[in-house]
Amino acid sequence: MLISRKYQIPDFQREFTWGKSDFQTLAEDILQSEKKSTTPFLGTFMFIGVQGDDVVKITDGQQRLTSIFIFLACLRDKLYEIKKDNYADAIQERFLCQRDNENSLQATLETNATYKYVDHIIVNKNPYYTDDDFDKNNDEIQKFKVAQKVFGKSLERHSNQSDKEYFNWLSSIRDTITSAFAINLFSAEKKEAYLAFESLNSKGQPLSDLDLIKNRIIYTAENQHFVAKFVDIWRSAREKNAALKQKIFVGYRDHDSIDQWLMISVLKSNSVLDENIFPRGNYWLYKSFTNYFTNFNEGIDSKYLKIINQFEVYSEALHEIYFPNRNNWNSQTGKRIYRNFGFLSLLLNSDYVNDPSLLDMLTELFMVAYHKCKSTKYFNDTLLLEITDFILGSCILFGVVSQASQLVIADRGKQVYFRSSLENSLHKFNSISTKADAYTIVSELKTLLFLFHRVNKHNALFSSVHFTKKTGNDKIKRFENVTSKYILECVFLLENNVSLVDQGMSVEHIVPESTQKDYSDNLGNLTLLEDSTNSGAADTPVREKVKNYYPQSRNKDVLQLVIPLFQNITHQEEKTKIDERTRILESKFFSYSESLFRI
Repeated sequence: MLISRKYQIPDFQREFTWGKSDFQTLAEDILQSEKKSTTPFLGTFMFIGVQGDDVVKITDGQQRLTSIFIFLACLRDKLYEIKKDNYADAIQERFLCQRDNENSLQATLETNATYKYVDHIIVNKNPYYTDDDFDKNNDEIQKFKVAQKVFGKSLERHSNQSDKEYFNWLSSIRDTITSAFAINLFSAEKKEAYLAFESLNSKGQPLSDLDLIKNRIIYTAENQHFVAKFVDIWRSAREKNAALKQKIFVGYRDHDSIDQWLMISVLKSNSVLDENIFPRGNYWLYKSFTNYFTNFNEGIDSKYLKIINQFEVYSEALHEIYFPNRNNWNSQTGKRIYRNFGFLSLLLNSDYVNDPSLLDMLTELFMVAYHKCKSTKYFNDTLLLEITDFILGSCILFGVVSQASQLVIADRGKQVYFRSSLENSLHKFNSISTKADAYTIVSELKTLLFLFHRVNKHNALFSSVHFTKKTGNDKIKRFENVTSKYILECVFLLENNVSLVDQGMSVEHIVPESTQKDYSDNLGNLTLLEDSTNSGAADTPVREKVKNYYPQSRNKDVLQLVIPLFQNITHQEEKTKIDERTRILESKFFSYSESLFRI
C-alpha cells in the first residue's frame, strides 16, 4: 500500500471527520494483526491518476490514509525515544517524507488548510512551526491531537518490557503496517473521480450534504480560477464556524451542523429551497440543491459565487454575535449595535427556550440583515441597529431566557401570530432591493413588536426576574441576570437620554445582597451605579447608601426614584418598596420599548 509516491488531498475532499473510536479501532486492528502474524487489509482506496504516477490525488480513503501516516509518525517518535534513531529515520525518509531534487525532505502526504498541522507538526516536525502557529480551537486540529494520543498510548502497550523486547515489538508493528495491503482504484478522469466521491464512503463516516454540495460545485464549475476562490472562501467560513461549535447551542440543533443550518438559510434566501422546507429523507438538502442547478448550463459560476459569498457573510454574522470585535463598531450607532451583541450572545444561546423555531427565525433575521448591511448601500448601520433592537425586544418579551423565569406570554395564539408575522417579514426581507423596501420591512417589524409590547404592558412579566452575582454554572440564573441588566439599561437610556450606557456602570443591590432576604435579588431592588461608587457602597445599609453614595451618581433613576423611595425605609417596608419599584421599572421598560418601536 505505502509505495513511494506523493499523495495529495484534493480541494473537493471533506474535512477530517474521524474521532477517538475510529483511531482506537485502527490501532487495535494493526496490533491484533501483529499479534496473530497476519497481514492487515486497509480497504479500498480510489485515486485520481494512473498506477505508475509519482503523484496521485485521494478520492476515497482520505481519513484512513491520514490516520495511518499519523500512526507511523507516532511509531517513529517511540523509536526516537528508545534511541533507535536509524530505524526512526528510516520510517521518516521511506514512508513519511521524500527527498526532492534539492535533497530536502518533503512530506509524502501533501495537505492543505488545517492538514498543514499534520504536515509541519506531526509528520515532518518542521522546526519553523509550533502549536502556537495553529488555531487551538480548530476542530480538525483537536482531532489530530486526539489521534496522536490514542496511537501513542497504543504503542506503549509493551513499554514495560526490556528495551530489546520493546524494540523488537515496535519493529514488528512497523513490518505489519508497512506490509498492509489494499485495493487501489485509479481514474484518469477527474469527473469520474468526483462522481465516485459521491457514492463511496468506504470505512469513513457517511458524507454529509455539505460534502456533496462542495463536491458538486467544484466539478460542475466552469472556471478553475473560480474553484480556487470558492475553496478558499469555503475553508475560511467552515473554520470560523468550527470555532463556534462549543459556543452556540440554538439554531442548528435539528440539523447536522452549524454549517448545514447556515447553508439552508442561504439557499432559502436565494429561492433554491422552499421557505417551508423540511427534511425529506437522506441527502434531502443535496438533492434539492442538485435539482435546482441542473437546469443552468451557462453562468453557473456567478450563481455559485453568490451563494458561497453569502454563506461566508452569514458565518461572519453568527461569529460577530458570539465573538464581537469592538473595532468593527466605532460609530455611535455601531457602539449601540456592539452593546446589543452582548445581550444577544446569551439570549440566543439559551438552553431553556420556549420556542426554538422562533429563535431560529430571529437568528436568521440577524444574518439576513447583516448580509444586507455588508453587501448593499441601502441597508445601513441604523437599520441594522433597529433589527438587533427588535431581536432583543422579542427575546425578552417572549421569555426565551428560561421557562423557569415565567417570562411567557399566556396566550399561545398570540405567539403563533407573532411567529407567522415574523416568518412573512423574513420572506419579504430576503427579496428587498431598495432603500424604501428596507425601511418598509423594518417598520413592519417595529410595529409588530410595538403592538405586542402594548398588549402585555400590564402583565407583570418581570415580577419573578432576579439578579444573582454568584451564579456558578446555573444557566437560568445567568440568563435572568442578562434580562435584569437589559431592563435596567433600557430604563437608564430612557431616563438619561444618552446613546450608550457608560461602560463603568454595574448592577447595584439597594437592599444589600448579603442580607439574603428572599426579595433582595428581585428586579425592584436593582439599579445601575458607577463602578467606583458601587464598590464603595458594597454591603452598607440602605440608609447609608442613600445618604453617602447615591447622591454622587449621575443616573437620574437613582437620583429621582431610588433616593426618595428608599431614604427613610424601615426593614418592614423593604419588600413593599421593592415590589413598588418593580412595577415602576416594568412601566418604564415598556415606555422605552414603545418609544423604540413606535413608527
